[in-house]
Amino acid sequence: MPAKLPDGEGKRFAVTIRTTRELKDRVEATAAASNRSVAQEIERRIQYSFNMEDHEVALENTEISKSIDKETNDMITCMRASIGAAIFFFYVKWKYEIYTRASVRAAVIAVLDTTFKKYPVDIDPDALDRARATQADKFGRLAGRMISGAQSDPAMRAWISEMADAAEAREGLSASENEIDPKMRPSATINALIGKDVA
Repeated sequence: MPAKLPDGEGKRFAVTIRTTRELKDRVEATAAASNRSVAQEIERRIQYSFNMEDHEVALENTEISKSIDKETNDMITCMRASIGAAIFFFYVKWKYEIYTRASVRAAVIAVLDTTFKKYPVDIDPDALDRARATQADKFGRLAGRMISGAQSDPAMRAWISEMADAAEAREGLSASENEIDPKMRPSATINALIGKDVA
């Protein structure tokens, strides 16, 4: 008989639950498809649920959540609906199929472009601070990666919370001055950000 494990991360404790036949069959099918036991599948999904909850609480307790206004929330809603339509059209989850993934990516970009055109910015593209625009692009990519990674990484979630708290003491990101080449014409990305064709 194997020795009992001491209390800690590796030790497991019994939890008895009752559920519907449909949910039981679904858990068993998912576990089999993932080469996991039913217990492992249930534990994995419960842990994921808690991770998501912790992630949402961390964001709600920062200034990040307060920055989402009605227009931004509408844009997110449109993205969700467009992604759902793309997946429904191909009837394959984007996690497993390249064409669905391409459609989902295009749907998100289309929502962004369409939304930005609703609210065009009155600005001369030749007057743009290119260094600051580049910094904004890099920060957006970083934010997207760290928020996505935080769904399954507790250390990343803790780091996000710390960074958000520190950001409250700052007025914003600073960018170095950069002389703009007057011959440089607006790119497709600049047009998309402004919300109209300024070429």
